[in-house]
Amino acid sequence: MEIFLYEFMTGGGLWTKPDWGEPANSLVGEGLLMLHAIAADFARIPHIRITGMWDHRLDCKRIPPALNVNLVHSAADHDCFLDRSLRDADVVMVVAPELDRILESIVERIPPDKLALNPRSEFARITSDKWLSFQTFQQAGIPTPPTWLADKIDSSVVGGFQKMVQKLRWGAGSQAMSVIPAETWTHQPTVGDNEIIQPWLPGRPASVSFLCGP
Repeated sequence: MEIFLYEFMTGGGLWTKPDWGEPANSLVGEGLLMLHAIAADFARIPHIRITGMWDHRLDCKRIPPALNVNLVHSAADHDCFLDRSLRDADVVMVVAPELDRILESIVERIPPDKLALNPRSEFARITSDKWLSFQTFQQAGIPTPPTWLADKIDSSVVGGFQKMVQKLRWGAGSQAMSVIPAETWTHQPTVGDNEIIQPWLPGRPASVSFLCGP
């Protein structure tokens, strides 16, 4: 049995995002940690082959020992290897950031008849989008922090809270997140509908996607 384990940041995905620069930011380190942890778990299963992809600009000594990789040298390489591996493997698992709807778009490329250790595209679409997640929870009667699109919030709602949090609607790894005291809060510069505002509330961070894993 072949398991295809794809991690966007280390697997050559950055070739498709040239404006992001070289693969050197914190998301690469986080992706590498997840890749090693998952590959080590898969390696404990007998009679399987684990395949993946690796950005050739990264040190090949950091490739998980159990992972058999295709080296990615370009965006064309990335797309070719990704689609072929998603098609040919018996089982697939995708690890990718929600930024720029990357996770959603890659999950959509998984063939519908493939065994995927990920939520399918509709669930990925909802959970990758913090605004859509808020609306979905609210409609289902699930308690969730109040949420507003940053370019549409009424300043009058801020007064009842001590702090406000501004974050990317499609974001990952606390990228571009700001915590602002409510008394000094004013509309911050926004990029269309790509940012949301929530009150700062105590709680425990958790990954939602694996609550609906297989």
